[in-house]
Amino acid sequence: MSMEIGNTTGAAEFINIGRGRIRKEEGGKRFMGMGASSILMLFVVLCLTTFAILSLVSAQADLHMSEKARDAVQAYYQADAKMEKAISDMDAALAAQQAALSHTVWPDLSKIKIDGMTVTGENSVTIKINITDGRYIEAMITINKIGEAVRYKVESRRMMAVTPDYNDNFEFIIIE
Repeated sequence: MSMEIGNTTGAAEFINIGRGRIRKEEGGKRFMGMGASSILMLFVVLCLTTFAILSLVSAQADLHMSEKARDAVQAYYQADAKMEKAISDMDAALAAQQAALSHTVWPDLSKIKIDGMTVTGENSVTIKINITDGRYIEAMITINKIGEAVRYKVESRRMMAVTPDYNDNFEFIIIE
């Protein structure tokens, strides 16, 4: 082990010991000159670890939100397909009544049995198909007289949500 003591223009003295270097301060204390770089390296590693953990947590949250969105879209399109089937079934029932009656009269809506269908007037019905969690698709349909070229007209079709307000009553939010 070689030891050299050197002085550089009146600055602090250094003692070379093998590969390392020890700085000798004016008070005679000796210490290693690599503490600052070690602290900096430790800080960089901690920062990188923190950012990696935050990225992982963010990615997991994004995955969870994507799965919820996927499930909501699937539920909506399943309900939309059920709505199309209900309107198709109603149209088939109206066509059967039209074939049985040759003169111009209103169809007998009480004879049409479709899940989610409610007769709301003499010539109007509402069909509601549940999606999930208080959301449903609603179609308001006006029925024409038998013998007309068009059997019915869909007046509105929209997705609605039921949410409780602060008075425990229900408020309808229309999403179109």
